[in-house]
Amino acid sequence: MYTLATRFCDEIHLYGFWPFPQDQDGNPVKYHYYDSLTYEYTSQSSPHTMPLEFKTLSSLHQQGALKLHIGECDARL
Repeated sequence: MYTLATRFCDEIHLYGFWPFPQDQDGNPVKYHYYDSLTYEYTSQSSPHTMPLEFKTLSSLHQQGALKLHIGECDARL
């Protein structure tokens, strides 16, 4: 989606990418990628590698290619 957004958007803001088991305040964070859910289909693909994705997005943020929002959303937006 990021690659697609670069073709159509002047600014890219991403929310909700946090690969750690706790938020910045130490509260538990639940992710469906790591849940013990069962599905009615089979797939050869593996779940997202969230820590690697976060590292890549952080790097793009540092380069100014996107704005990665990791805290609470601003109520004024």
